[in-house]
Amino acid sequence: MSNIAKWLPKQNNDMNKIFIETRNIERELRILGKMFATVVNYTKNPENGFQDLLDQGNKVLSDSASTFFKLYRMSSSSSDKNVERSSFKVLLNKKAIQIRQNLKRRHFQLIMIFTKLIKLMLCNGVFEAAFQMCSLLNTAVILTLQNTKSASGTLVISNTFPPLLSNPRVMHIHSLLQMVTRYRTEQCCESLISCLLATCKAEMNDETESDDSSLEIYLALTEQLTEADIAKQKLRLLQEKQAMQNQKQQMAIMPRPQQKSIRVRPIIKPSTITDISEDAEPTLNYFDNLVKESQHKEAFIRTESDDTELLHDLIRVEEIFLATMIAKCLKLCPSAFENEITKEEIMALISRASKFLWTNVGATLEHFLLWWSQFPLACRPVSCTKYLREYLMLIQPEDAPEPILSTLKSLGEILTVHVAGTCWDKDFRMCLVLSSHKVDQEYEKTSEFYIPEEQLIGTTAGYFWAELIQTLVRITNSCDKAGTIANELPIVEQIPVLHRLDHSIHTMRLWANTKAKELCAEWNMNFFFRLIHNDMSGICLERLNEVRAPVLVAENPLEVHIQVNVALRSKLTEEIKENTIKVKSTCNECIDILAAICETTSLATLSLYFPPHRVWLCDTLNKQCSEYIGIYLNVMYFPIAEATKDLEILNLTLKIICECLLENIYNNKIKFSMCGALNLLKDIEAIGEWIENCNEFPDTYREKLMKHEVLRYCEGVGKILLREPEEVISMFPSPTKAKRMATDEEEDKAPLPAEMFVPNQQRWLELRARRSRGVFGLCSNVNNVSVIT
Repeated sequence: MSNIAKWLPKQNNDMNKIFIETRNIERELRILGKMFATVVNYTKNPENGFQDLLDQGNKVLSDSASTFFKLYRMSSSSSDKNVERSSFKVLLNKKAIQIRQNLKRRHFQLIMIFTKLIKLMLCNGVFEAAFQMCSLLNTAVILTLQNTKSASGTLVISNTFPPLLSNPRVMHIHSLLQMVTRYRTEQCCESLISCLLATCKAEMNDETESDDSSLEIYLALTEQLTEADIAKQKLRLLQEKQAMQNQKQQMAIMPRPQQKSIRVRPIIKPSTITDISEDAEPTLNYFDNLVKESQHKEAFIRTESDDTELLHDLIRVEEIFLATMIAKCLKLCPSAFENEITKEEIMALISRASKFLWTNVGATLEHFLLWWSQFPLACRPVSCTKYLREYLMLIQPEDAPEPILSTLKSLGEILTVHVAGTCWDKDFRMCLVLSSHKVDQEYEKTSEFYIPEEQLIGTTAGYFWAELIQTLVRITNSCDKAGTIANELPIVEQIPVLHRLDHSIHTMRLWANTKAKELCAEWNMNFFFRLIHNDMSGICLERLNEVRAPVLVAENPLEVHIQVNVALRSKLTEEIKENTIKVKSTCNECIDILAAICETTSLATLSLYFPPHRVWLCDTLNKQCSEYIGIYLNVMYFPIAEATKDLEILNLTLKIICECLLENIYNNKIKFSMCGALNLLKDIEAIGEWIENCNEFPDTYREKLMKHEVLRYCEGVGKILLREPEEVISMFPSPTKAKRMATDEEEDKAPLPAEMFVPNQQRWLELRARRSRGVFGLCSNVNNVSVIT
């Protein structure tokens, strides 16, 4: 037994101590990570125990680093020949490697917890604690990377968490400022809205420039200022004021070159808005009180007449806030800076962070204004957003400093999509609903479709279509005010507007075509010509002619995104021009529809009122024209004369009505006696007398209509019915008619007999009835001269 001891491995107490220390440190790291993840409150400034926790973390990390180095030396000596000869030492080295990997895994897990906690603290405005945590994080990262040469993140968690696939990095000041500016973005949005409110309030107090649009902007912006926001803003501004006062002291404490402080003029309480009388609306009184309350939280109140001072103060305060954050970081987390920082480097950091801040504000302001506030602007009438957009589009370079100017311009451009989409959804819905109603339907005053008579020129649906097109045209024209350079225009925002405009024109054209057929079928000429002349050819075409859409120039061919948008915009503008041409042709198509239905309706009307066959075979002469002529013209021609003053349409419809009269006679094969033919001539002359006595025609139109060729054509048919088969038609008028034409001042009628205006005279000769000689002589002796001549 005495010889067994020399064969047993020697006990290495130092290695056992290292293993025990490693086990304890690993347990402490696990407990430390759990406490940071569960105990620390990242929504408010931590209590006194937080500093003890940080000290404990620093102590554990330093002990872990020394132990990690000892384990690293143990594993690196495995190439020694003495180790290779001893299986026990080989086992010890493997155990050291495994323990080192476990310890490194704990380090990575703790770093992940620190990183997440820092982001949460910065997002909730707990800056000092976040900077202290950042110092602890950088210490842990530096100690971990001293003995880590390859990426080991995959040992901690699966590859679904990308940050752990590579070795952790030290959190520099740039990363911290980016997270700080993300937190500051929402508060900057509130401050910027406060500045816009003050500007709009000043414009409202200016009697020379106050209007409804400024009032709508003012009311829309004041709703963003709630009581909760006011309390929160007060607390933040007090903290800022205290930070500005202590900035020099903080810079003096730092072991870095001192930064020159930025001075801001003191906050001055503004003068209150002009009191609104008791007779004014309660809404105005409410907003006036709200503005008075908001004045206590406005940190950027102008003291001069220059509006830009308000925005300059906003920029200065944000720059001072960023300088304060840098000062705190220098004091609490020096490891965030690579080297000794100079004054120029501090100013460069402030400038870079300020640009990043206002870039985030520009990307967030629209969402905050429309959706994220307690009273979102998207829940108000769209007119408020539209007026705000128009107000922002009018801002000039001298009205605001550059960072805020770009932000406000970007906000105005982004609001284009919301305004266009919301307005189009509402107006297009109303147009579609009205399109399903009758055109002549009347609405009550409480209806959303009611339009006063003094504003309504055409139809109600046409009025809403014109308003829809006018809204889209104004929006798309406002996008082209900056010129023709593609990089300077909001093309991306303009494309949806052009697409909606193109779709609206196409739908309106289809609606007009369908309603024209319905109105012609009902023979509602009043609303038919309202639709054609006032809606389509009038208001809508005038609105469409206002579309500018100039050709854009994409200077850089390498900017593929700009090239694609320019090409898409060009395609949409071409489609809009084509649809505008189609709208003009649609008016002509509607007139063709009118002509076709006029012919059918005229024949149907004559089938009801035209005298039977036996009337035209009588042997008596009528002293007056038949009643059907007056009824026929009152039913067919009077609504047209009452609804339109277009001479071309009046001539067309008169021609169709008269030709239908003759077509009805020929299709029914009505036979005429001599007296029947004379009565037909009297009826044809009554058409001219009806035109002469109708007060709906202007004097100039009346004379031209009475000399229309179709009346000569009808007169010629009547005279052909009086002719003998072999009778020769004289090419000259009778002496009585020639004398009358010589005394006439306007010799517009051709001196040809009426029979010469009738083509295919032979077919009308077939409609003569067999005539008695005595009857012929009686008719010719009674009224032949008065009728024929």
